[in-house]
Amino acid sequence: MGYSSAIALLLSFLFLGGWLVEWRKRKKAQRLLRDVSHDLKTPVATLYLYAQILEKSMNKEPHNEENLEHIKDIFTEVGKLNDMIALLSGDSPRKDEKR
Repeated sequence: MGYSSAIALLLSFLFLGGWLVEWRKRKKAQRLLRDVSHDLKTPVATLYLYAQILEKSMNKEPHNEENLEHIKDIFTEVGKLNDMIALLSGDSPRKDEKR
């Protein structure tokens, strides 16, 4: 093996090693995003559930228009959170749902 072949082989190994390090970093970042998005889904779902319960209980009460508007705001914000979590995890965001 000549001198130039040895240098080419060494450069190939260095390039491959750098590529492997970058690939591992990407995989680690993807795993972190997947784990974070998974950990956020339950609390966001709980917020949505509580908002549904509040909405149902307030529908029985007269003169709760302002409170119902606040609950609709909660639904909107929770929907935005769900979209962000979906993007984090690589899922597609939800379609606009009409309430």
